[in-house]
Amino acid sequence: MFKRLMFCGMIGLLLAFSVTAQAQVPPVADPTVVNKVKMLLSGYEHFPPPKTWMALGDQGAKALMVLTLDETQWPLVRSRSVMALGFYPTEEVKTFLVMLMDYKDRIAPMLRRNAIVSLASAFGPSAVPIIGKRLSDEDYFVREAAIKNLAKLGGEQAATLLTEQRKIEKERILRENIDVELKRIKK
Repeated sequence: MFKRLMFCGMIGLLLAFSVTAQAQVPPVADPTVVNKVKMLLSGYEHFPPPKTWMALGDQGAKALMVLTLDETQWPLVRSRSVMALGFYPTEEVKTFLVMLMDYKDRIAPMLRRNAIVSLASAFGPSAVPIIGKRLSDEDYFVREAAIKNLAKLGGEQAATLLTEQRKIEKERILRENIDVELKRIKK
């Protein structure tokens, strides 16, 4: 009886794992495009301009998402993949960047920081509520990126979020950054 229960429990776990894994499967991208994108992102001195990314179309965005989630890639490639997603203002990319905000691995803070920059770049003021949630991130640099990008986007909602964060922010330097950015918004 015990063995039968253990077996049923194992089957249940496997089924639960497969459902969870399917929900987080990255988009399928053409391997040729993935390799081309990887090469574009591998150079230290040069970041490809927007027209390069636009020429790759939808497959370019899918390749960037695949590279971002591939933990075997260099951190530079993964980080730049997130930045390049800022050139693709699609709902699929927005959903991916929001998912990335909760991603956990060894370079997750850098990916979350870059996701904030890409959201601001690709989606403008409509990204303010999403970015505002990162003001409470545990990582200093993620909060700093949220502050800077909210100020860059501007508007009443961004100013309100920054004002509220100013009251609870524990880091002196970030409080000072908020003060500077609020002055910039109000000009």
